Amino acid sequence: MTFGGALSFLRRNYSRNLTDIDIAVTGIPFDMATSNRPGTRLGPRAIRAASVGLAELEAYPFGFDPFQYLKVIDYGDCFIDYGYPNQALTRLKSTLSKSLKPEQ
Repeated sequence: MTFGGALSFLRRNYSRNLTDIDIAVTGIPFDMATSNRPGTRLGPRAIRAASVGLAELEAYPFGFDPFQYLKVIDYGDCFIDYGYPNQALTRLKSTLSKSLKPEQ
């Protein structure tokens, strides 16, 4: 876990502004209809926490830093209201359609 700053994917900035963005990472915290061992809703946070350790390392053996060529942001998580599971897919589609077709 990080103790400095907000927890984001590979320490990229959190943003909902998609202007000039190449990659927007979106979390989908969802674990409905789980009868045993729930917790997949915590997956996006766990992935962000694990990625923090990779963000500052020279982990790329290819001689380049992909962030020099790609503008990447953490778009945050898709909001899913667990009280209304029948709306989960609609909310997911709405979030992803906004990220795939940003307003001009």
